[in-house]
Amino acid sequence: MEYPIRYPFAKLMSRLGATVTIEVQANYDQEAKVFVATSRDLPGLVLEANGIDELKCELGEAIPALLKIDHKKPLRNTSADLCYRDHIAIA
Repeated sequence: MEYPIRYPFAKLMSRLGATVTIEVQANYDQEAKVFVATSRDLPGLVLEANGIDELKCELGEAIPALLKIDHKKPLRNTSADLCYRDHIAIA
């Protein structure tokens, strides 16, 4: 069972064993020539990287760190299992 962290009772659902998910938007900035990742689910998450692999690595480190800051105490069993989905929009 997956439960988005932005939904009410996410902390409770996590304690009950549900997987709490965080949606991250990653875009390529043509002007700066970097990948930029942000999330409406996790305030403070703004990362830049030269490549997508580097961005994935930084996300794996930043998400658990920001969760610890947000919750004022270390969370048990905090990890960042990253799942990637490609999305192509044609206008």
